[in-house]
Amino acid sequence: MADALITLIALAAVAAYLTAGWRIAVRMLPRAWAVARRNWPFREDPAGVVRTNVKAMTFGMAVGWPVYLTVIAVSRRLGAVVDGGDPKALAARIAELETLNEELRRQAGNDPTATI
Repeated sequence: MADALITLIALAAVAAYLTAGWRIAVRMLPRAWAVARRNWPFREDPAGVVRTNVKAMTFGMAVGWPVYLTVIAVSRRLGAVVDGGDPKALAARIAELETLNEELRRQAGNDPTATI
């Protein structure tokens, strides 16, 4: 009886894992097509290389979705950290904010360049 219960729980866990993976893979299909078309830029695809590539990426996402989602999350966070450390982009953002601040002050009637 205990073996049947353990088997039932294991099958339910596997079904839930594959269902979650399938839903994630279907959600990521547009991205998979974009990546495949970028990697295989053929106007016509007689051998079905692009379609085969998309099927392989979809299967990989459906089966390995925990790893895939972890890699995506780490990559996005790392990109944000790297972008935050760019001194040229930071200087441009500060200049943009200063310009916006001056514009808002003028609109509010607190023109810092106005003479008294």
